Amino acid sequence: MKLLIDFGNSRCKWASLSTCSGNQDTLETNAYVYKSEDSSHRVQEVAEQICFDSIQEIHAVSVLSDVFNKAFCMHVEKNLSIATKFHISQANSHGVTLAYANPLSYGADRYAALIAAHHKSSAAKIVIDCGTATTVDAIDASGKHLGGLIIPGVALMCTSLVNKASGITMPNHADSTQLFNDNTADAVYSGSRLVLKHGVRGIIQEIVDSDINQHATVYVAGGDSHMLGLDDIEYVDCPNLVLEGLRIMQG
Repeated sequence: MKLLIDFGNSRCKWASLSTCSGNQDTLETNAYVYKSEDSSHRVQEVAEQICFDSIQEIHAVSVLSDVFNKAFCMHVEKNLSIATKFHISQANSHGVTLAYANPLSYGADRYAALIAAHHKSSAAKIVIDCGTATTVDAIDASGKHLGGLIIPGVALMCTSLVNKASGITMPNHADSTQLFNDNTADAVYSGSRLVLKHGVRGIIQEIVDSDINQHATVYVAGGDSHMLGLDDIEYVDCPNLVLEGLRIMQG
């Protein structure tokens, strides 16, 4: 058995993969929200959450620090005798040609999502991953990455205002968003959600109107994807897009 892990900024997500599973379409996933900021403590947290029974290889993508990645590798090798491979972005691999001049500066999770989306259809794609940060990338039908954008997620917008402006408390993050709010906390939360919603909509429209000049399929992933409110836009919900891409990358 192989273990696939996506180490995000706020949480990790993982799935086991049978070596004889072939090209199955779904992955049974689990997720865990980190409690500690300390790398060694975080490694211990994650190790306690994941079941390593029958696992022979671990394949991962990570946006966390090299300190964490190395500590995780050392922990599983020392305690479980399992090898871990952290996959990184490549200039040209698995049918995707990256737009970034320095592939290592492009998040490995974004790269995995691009690969998964490219392997899903022969059309142009817009790939949106909504988490701590929201990323929007475009690739044409041939797999050429046209580039992308990064904007703060809702929690990050709220936290920034709380930390940088006086008299603002952290909102409760209710599910409802109001256009008119009668208190500052709700105003911050609703404003942040509407900025994300209309910002992503505007970006999608600009991409469609740009030189991509093709019908583009929109793929949406990420733990905060429900905050986008894209009800009137046709898209494919792909909660496991990064892990699906990692499955392709690990070969």
